[in-house]
Amino acid sequence: TLFPYTTLFRSVVHDLDTYMESRRLTADTVQSLSYQLALAVDHMHSHSILHRGLKPGNVLITPGGRLVVAGFATACHFMDMKEHCSDYADDFFCCTALCVRPPELLLGQREYGPSVDMWALGCLAATMALGRWVFYAAVSDRALEATTNSAEVGMTMAIFHRLGTPVEPHPLTSLPGFPALKQQPWARGW
Repeated sequence: TLFPYTTLFRSVVHDLDTYMESRRLTADTVQSLSYQLALAVDHMHSHSILHRGLKPGNVLITPGGRLVVAGFATACHFMDMKEHCSDYADDFFCCTALCVRPPELLLGQREYGPSVDMWALGCLAATMALGRWVFYAAVSDRALEATTNSAEVGMTMAIFHRLGTPVEPHPLTSLPGFPALKQQPWARGW
């Protein structure tokens, strides 16, 4: 295995979810935790490690406000920052939590790289700043419920609703899952 050892953190009291539930985060706290998370992701990527599982449950906070990244079960080594590697997809396709999964994976792309962790980092920082999920997929449409990937479609729609629907020649428009979502009323383009 990639990580043949386990590290225990006795002083870790909260994951990001429980930390945010127990208090309203100040701007300084959001800035500090976001910076610490960015440093952790940079450290992993500089050592050719993709975490692929960044989510609130894997971001731990000590009583002193120190951030610790955990949950390396889905982590893997990547070869080159310039390449998107498809061999990762066979082992852990879409191993990222739905709440932080990037739109390219939601739309059917099977190759990915460090951008998976970067999207998750951005989602987590925005969630801390807002005090709630930046993208929230409410699956209430009966037509949506009937689809096999309703959770993924719902999350993609939530992202497009918040950021706008991409238009040609944006790379997302060429992905397999995009045609069904491009005619949304909130389309304003990326």
